[in-house]
Amino acid sequence: MDTTSQCATIKVSSGGHHWFVSAVYALSIPYLRHQFWDYLPTLIDTMHGTRALIGDFNEICLPAKSCGELFSWSRAFQFLQTMTDYSLIDIWYQGQHFTWHHHIHDFCYLAKRLDRVIAFVK
Repeated sequence: MDTTSQCATIKVSSGGHHWFVSAVYALSIPYLRHQFWDYLPTLIDTMHGTRALIGDFNEICLPAKSCGELFSWSRAFQFLQTMTDYSLIDIWYQGQHFTWHHHIHDFCYLAKRLDRVIAFVK
């Protein structure tokens, strides 16, 4: 249905019902990732009905969702504000606390919860 460099969306139809799924890979460079946040309202406005955004948003909402790196309140606020503005909810999951891990030279460890499912049901 729609494709950008950071997101691809499909429409799934069955039995007269439909819903939208967007696979997200938000870029790791903050100023480029901002293009995804700018695009997200347009995407959401074109999808009418149940929608889910699944993937790597490359952003965290709380300091507890990161280990080994400085937390950005301003980026977290932008992410949470977008979710609030469009009535999006972060679907709870069960499993590892972090979804991304990285070791640097065996002495520095980074971990974050970057992957998530965000949904809106209308």
